[in-house]
Amino acid sequence: MKKLLLSITVLIATISIGHALHCTEPVTSVTFRHKFNYILAMRSDQHRLESARAFVAANCLLSRQVKQMATLFHDDRTRIKFAKAAYITTYDKRNFYDVYDAFKHFSNAFRLHDFVLAQRAKRQELANNPRPLVTTHEFPDYNYPSILNYNEEQYCDYPVGDKHFYTLVGRIIRERNDVDRIRIASRYAESNCLTVAQVMKIGSMIETDGNRFVFLKTVFGNVYDVMHYGYCDQLFRSEEYHEMFSLFLSGGESAPITDSQSPPCGISPEQFEEIKQYIAAQTFNNTRVSVGKQVIQAKGCFTAREIAELVLLFAFEDGRLEIARFSYDFCVDPANYFLVNNSFTFDSSVEDLTKYVASRQ
Repeated sequence: MKKLLLSITVLIATISIGHALHCTEPVTSVTFRHKFNYILAMRSDQHRLESARAFVAANCLLSRQVKQMATLFHDDRTRIKFAKAAYITTYDKRNFYDVYDAFKHFSNAFRLHDFVLAQRAKRQELANNPRPLVTTHEFPDYNYPSILNYNEEQYCDYPVGDKHFYTLVGRIIRERNDVDRIRIASRYAESNCLTVAQVMKIGSMIETDGNRFVFLKTVFGNVYDVMHYGYCDQLFRSEEYHEMFSLFLSGGESAPITDSQSPPCGISPEQFEEIKQYIAAQTFNNTRVSVGKQVIQAKGCFTAREIAELVLLFAFEDGRLEIARFSYDFCVDPANYFLVNNSFTFDSSVEDLTKYVASRQ
């Protein structure tokens, strides 16, 4: 294996060292170790693979962590499937050759290396032939506020420029429904700073007043010129939502529950971690589902973000969907329930949950 590494190190060293898309930092060692032990306790490679794929889809791993997790599988064929999925969100791609040590046979390490080189070629092709920016989209003729000479309260650093913003616009336009548009925009806002004018433009691409209101509440904490947020009132068509938005701005009942606040039932971060560990400790999926329901019902209330984390504790998609549907009645901020969609692997599950939530509203 050492000879193999020597022969391919020169090639792999040229691979881009940039982070994966939206990969700003690797998963913490505590979170990784918890997930590693959870997958280790599973009895079959198929179950391990499904859980490991879901984990790397939602988190950025270091190359050495990918290697460690690859050793959990009994055969090289399954290791390749996992390593390919993990490469996309690997934080330090320049060190990915470490993963090759996890394989028993040189031929399989070479197969993974061929995949890595193919991914590198695709990235290079996209860099040389980027998709054209959507700069011609016509936004409504609102009164958009300017950040020129703005020197009042700010909730984030200087906002993103037009190039990055219109790339986001292009992604949002291609989505088929409000749920996916809000999901993409909210994820973007979590790691980027937006102006009120940019928020208004995104909001104009969301179809219903209700979903626009959800979006405005979700991204409120990532706005540069926050004192201009009242301009967003122009997005609403109905008097009902004009009043709800006004109440939100005044800090009334419509204000969102932020991550820094404890939910009304008083579950502390420490208690929530204990709940997750207790559910994850259940060996069998059916037992984990029944125990999960008992705990969720007993505690009585969780935020949408917390429910999204709980759903990820279940290895199988049907179990995740069952818990997501069951937990809706115990969500303290149901307007943010679309955040639970991020915990699913398949679009069909997202559609099923979306229909279920719509039927309950």
